[in-house]
Parts: sequence; structure tokens; C-alpha cells
Amino acid sequence: MSKNWSKRGTIVEFALILPLLLFLIFVVFDLGSIQVVDHASFSAAREGARTYARTGDVNASRTSAQNTFNTMASNFGTIQSVEFYPVNRSGQSFIEAVVTAKVTANHFSFAWKFLGQQPTVNVIQKKMIYPIEEKQGSEEFWN
Repeated sequence: MSKNWSKRGTIVEFALILPLLLFLIFVVFDLGSIQVVDHASFSAAREGARTYARTGDVNASRTSAQNTFNTMASNFGTIQSVEFYPVNRSGQSFIEAVVTAKVTANHFSFAWKFLGQQPTVNVIQKKMIYPIEEKQGSEEFWN
């Protein structure tokens, strides 16, 4: 008789804990997707700024940033814009790349409804400043 009560107690405990455990897993997955978009936006800004600093071509730089983002986070978000701004500091030229991305991966939005709110991060903007280096030496080195 004691063994049956022990099994029943274990099953009841598991039934009580399972919804909370699943809820926490779903929230962690959603927060993880936001982090993936955040990291992909930063990497896209870095790659776009690096490409612009080396080539000076806005279209190639924008394509490079978009390809980097899509490789890392195409299932979790989309790029809204990629912009480049020249910056001069202390006599040195830099390029500032600004990537704005939207988080589209709220796969478990029902979990947030239990909290009575949605994640506050829907749009992520990352900036990267990269020095523009003067081309010196042979062209083979820079291409």
C-alpha cells in the first residue's frame, strides 16, 4: 500500500511541476531568440562597416551586412535598415554602420500572456564604428 501512495505522490508532484517547467522553457527560448537577433545585428553592423571601410561601396556593404544577418538569424528576425555615416575624430576617418532589425520569432507568445505582457524588445539597433584605412602598397593586398 505504501508503494502505491509513493507512486501516486510522485505522479502528482510531476503533474504540478510540469506546467511551470514548460513555461520557463518557453520563456527562455523566446529570450534566446531575442539574443540571437541582437548578436546577429551586431555582427551585421561590424561586417557592413568593415566592408565599407575597405571598398567604399555602399551597396556591397549593405549586401554584406544583410548576408551576415541572414546567415545568423534569418529564422528569428529581419533587417529593417542598414545605414552608413562618415565620422571624423581626431583627424582620423571612420565609418559608422547602423543596423536596425526586427525580432519576428515570438514562437511561444502564449507563454508571455500568462505574465500579462509581451517581451519589450521588438526592434534592435546596433552601431559599429570602423576606421577607414588608407590604401597603401599594392592593390593585391587590399582585394
